[in-house]
Amino acid sequence: MECAGKGRGTRCIGPARRRCGRCGAVAYCSVSHQISHWSDHKGECERLEQQMKCVDVLNNFPFTFSEEATVQVCEKQETRCSFLSKRGIHGVGMWMCECSCGLSSSAASFERARSKDDGWDLPCILCPCYGPSSPISKDLCGWKDYYEWRSIPLHSPIALLLHWPLTIYYAAQVAGLRSFSSEIGRKLCIHYLGPEQELLQLPVFGELRALFPGVQVHMEIIGPEIPPNRDGEKIYLCSYAHCTDSDCICKSPSEELNQSVGTVRSSAVTLHLHKGFYHDCFRDIIKDSFPHLIIAPNAGIAAYSSWSSTIELIKEINVPAVFSDYCEEACHLAASCITTLTGRPLSVPGFVKVWCYPTACQRAIEYRGQRLNTRTHKKISFIWTAGLGFGQGFKVPFRVNDVLPVLPRQLSWPVLNNFHSAVDLLPYYVGSVTPNNGSIDWKGACFYGNEARLEFTEGDREPAGGILYLKTSDAHSWTCMDLYVFATPYRVTWDYYFSAREHTLKFDSWEEPAELEYVKQHGVSVFLMPSGMMGTLLSLIDILPLFSNSHWGQNANLAFLEKHMGATFEKRPQPWHATINPEDVHSGDFLAVSKIRGRWGGFETLEKWVTGAFAGHTAVCLKDKEGNLWVGESGHENEKGEEIIVVIPWDEWWELALKDDSNPQIALLPLHPDVRAKFNSTAAWEYARSMSGKPYGYHNMIFSWIDTMADNYPPPLDAHLVCVSLIRFTWTCSAIMGVVVSVMSMWTRVQPAYAANMWNEALNKRLGTEDLDLHGILDEIEKRGVSFDQLLTIPEQDEWVYSDGKSTTCVAFILEMYKEAGVFGPISNSIQVTEFTIRDAYMLKIFENNQTRLPSWCNNEEAKLPFCQILGEYRMELPQYNTIEPYANMNENCPSLPPSYERPQRC
Repeated sequence: MECAGKGRGTRCIGPARRRCGRCGAVAYCSVSHQISHWSDHKGECERLEQQMKCVDVLNNFPFTFSEEATVQVCEKQETRCSFLSKRGIHGVGMWMCECSCGLSSSAASFERARSKDDGWDLPCILCPCYGPSSPISKDLCGWKDYYEWRSIPLHSPIALLLHWPLTIYYAAQVAGLRSFSSEIGRKLCIHYLGPEQELLQLPVFGELRALFPGVQVHMEIIGPEIPPNRDGEKIYLCSYAHCTDSDCICKSPSEELNQSVGTVRSSAVTLHLHKGFYHDCFRDIIKDSFPHLIIAPNAGIAAYSSWSSTIELIKEINVPAVFSDYCEEACHLAASCITTLTGRPLSVPGFVKVWCYPTACQRAIEYRGQRLNTRTHKKISFIWTAGLGFGQGFKVPFRVNDVLPVLPRQLSWPVLNNFHSAVDLLPYYVGSVTPNNGSIDWKGACFYGNEARLEFTEGDREPAGGILYLKTSDAHSWTCMDLYVFATPYRVTWDYYFSAREHTLKFDSWEEPAELEYVKQHGVSVFLMPSGMMGTLLSLIDILPLFSNSHWGQNANLAFLEKHMGATFEKRPQPWHATINPEDVHSGDFLAVSKIRGRWGGFETLEKWVTGAFAGHTAVCLKDKEGNLWVGESGHENEKGEEIIVVIPWDEWWELALKDDSNPQIALLPLHPDVRAKFNSTAAWEYARSMSGKPYGYHNMIFSWIDTMADNYPPPLDAHLVCVSLIRFTWTCSAIMGVVVSVMSMWTRVQPAYAANMWNEALNKRLGTEDLDLHGILDEIEKRGVSFDQLLTIPEQDEWVYSDGKSTTCVAFILEMYKEAGVFGPISNSIQVTEFTIRDAYMLKIFENNQTRLPSWCNNEEAKLPFCQILGEYRMELPQYNTIEPYANMNENCPSLPPSYERPQRC
């Protein structure tokens, strides 16, 4: 192994035996060379460390020859030639370029490979020489799946050649082309760039017939290595590559491989050869064939300047593209080149591919001029994809920390614990910027030098808004970027920075006077996303519009609920505003509220999504002895902006609803006459008065929703398993757990008192501890061997008393009143109302079920609702309304997965 510091002013004093203590990927002849090389190596050390940790993963081949083909070849106990000779395939047919003595890129070698007799040179049992016995029933996930599907034993060496068509298969999977949507039809057009060795192995692409059944695969193969006399030639692969058995069905006339020019027959795979560079040939090629996918195996982008024009062309035509190379470091260099040329990050910056080439590759070993630790890195060449991402198919994150969000929880947490603690994935609190504290500075994940300051902009009376100036400098690489979240208790916004300069974030106005006062005193909190995840950006793009108090924000909320919950919003000819007769309203009647714009509309939309509720807030009607109508509500905002429990006159509550700029849709759900008959109004009033003025039930707000380890967390918004709830900042698994932790971490900084209210006390009660903050709680569960999502599933107990009294959310307040009023009868003591969501409440079979008994002012339309909608632009829907009889221990272990939100009986 060569000294990494060779040529740095002094001669090497001996063999390179002193390895980098962190990554182990490079070695030095002396301490002085190691020190002098650090200025170059420090930028790559962490990356190489991660690559080295993944090396052993590449050895997990299922083949019986894996050790022989990788370790023994690398350690010179075996040669590629002897490996092939043992199997009778050395220097013959498609195998002749699998060792250095047989490899030739000359036109003569290419002519030999054209023979129609060229096939596998293996018996039938060892190769796929005819169609599969059964179609693909699922996406193939690796070599073992493929060998089993094709009924081939694991000692067959065909994987050495099949990695070409299977790389195409995998690229189509990643690009989302395996389903062949109506836009693509039954023809898949691929532009295949830069062929070399595969030009001598073209019959192997016949396997695409099996991998894409019923699809005409058309491949334009473009590259400078194609001989001039083959330029423009078409090859029709009408059957599979042959075996050596004379009596095999692959020799039948119907299966004969036809590669003669101009003969199409019933071809499933067509290869069209073009000599030259892609950017030179493209305009002529697309006259007949515009690509669905571009692929360039073993491209060597960093080594050949001719790729720059091709990459710029691919950016312009906006087609998904996949590149691979001989080793992970080569792929990193390629990714840097692509990002520099295109000016944007990759959608698929890199990951180890499943269809790895299953034998040692000398080109991979020597790629870095022997600077890498060849005893580990050289064992195997692997494919790594770099999608330009200008199409829609590529959405795969980058480093180990970035991959964790798309892994199942059972995988993500063990991996996470091997690299970092859970706290490392939390948003990192940089500081708070106020107009009075000058500036703050910190070290970022990408830019090591950062400085921020905040200035108010002037308005007519009070400052109209503000500008946050953030200066970035000293980036540690060309391609990195930093992602930030900026928060006050009244807003959340984000931005990302890719270049070193002064950036500005403008606040056009403050949401309300209270936000202005908060910013004056406490400033805008700045959080760094330490892992810089692209998926976070994509998710924020989907989520942040929900919180806009505008027509655009309302449309975003409606679109979100339609897409992710299957909601329908039937718009009324005119917004509905009922003329309510208070005499028709009774104590215990339930009010369901759905807000669809602004701050609360955004929060409610996400709450609806994760719980399955088609309403986001609730209140309850009460009548006093004089017949006056009142409303009891947990979550009423007072003059100080605090959410409290109130009992206020109906007229006051109704006036506030009419003025609410969140565009509320409101339904009145009258109790069934039998339930109303046993409703104890005196007990209900006593309970309401005892709770009046107490704070909203922040303590247990999230726990009514989370009952299970996995089945309460929404599946992804797109191909990379986005996890969102309340506010989307970061995540650690396919469940909401990381979101909850992240939100908790940020709000602990933004509003410490709210943090204690919303989760700290509740989590302490579940642990039997006191006064632990969030990080202390994470430490405690790690000591106990309990996962955070397990902690969240512990049922809330109605009798728990918090520092500010009993904690009730809007719906828990109503249901606890129902308990006190006798609605649940003998099972009252067996029901924990804090385990109920709004959906759980309106599904209770306690409401009026006879439309003829509803007040006349309820519904004046032909299509009447089973309840009374009293306000709204859209017709409200409450799926499964009034359908479930109350039972003991109700809703303590119920799933809530969109879009159907199915739940087992008596969960």
